Order: sequence, then C-alpha cells, then structure tokens
Amino acid sequence: MLARIVLTGNPQSTNHLYKMGRSGLYMNDNGKVLKTDYWVQATQQYKTKPIDQKIKVEMQIFFSDRIKRDVDNYSKIILDSLNKVVWVDDSLIVQLCITKNYDKMNPRAELIIKKI
Repeated sequence: MLARIVLTGNPQSTNHLYKMGRSGLYMNDNGKVLKTDYWVQATQQYKTKPIDQKIKVEMQIFFSDRIKRDVDNYSKIILDSLNKVVWVDDSLIVQLCITKNYDKMNPRAELIIKKI
C-alpha cells in the first residue's frame, strides 16, 4: 500500500458541482469549496512526494443516508482534488474500485492507493 486517505464530510455528486455556461461546463462555487476542502484534508494526511507511477485505487464512499445514488457520480471530484498532492495526475490510475456504504454519524470517502 502506498497511501490511505480519508476525506470527511458527506460526498457530493459531480452532477451538482458543475454548471453549463456560454463557454461550456464549469465548476460552481460549491464544487470549488469542496475541491479545496478535499485538497486541504489530503495535504494534512499525505506528506510525501506525489506518486508518479501507475496505481490502483480502492475507494469506499460512506453516505449519511440511504437515498438512491449512482456511485460513479462521486469519484470525479474526489480524484481530481488529489492531483498534485497524492498523485501527479489522476490519469495514473489504471484501476478503480468504488464501494458504496452508509455511516449516518461519519460520512466520508476512504481511499487506499496501491502499486500495480
């Protein structure tokens, strides 16, 4: 294992973090705040040089309620937020496994980063 990162807070869907404008798709203010929050949490946990090799990521997303959700809508903001902190770029991820869970008292995303 190369790293374990835990991002606290109720995960947000990418569908709610972007808007369509005249010049195309852009991140809204809520998306910018969340991305910055995840970036800060990651920098507090990962203190070494960003990973620059192919990796696999196991992601467990814990929601505070059991509302119906498509799990694939939650990974983009998380992975993008860790660019230049945990890894050089999320394009280095060649395998991604996402699991949906529930924890009413402690919603979060947990990532395990491993070598290929």
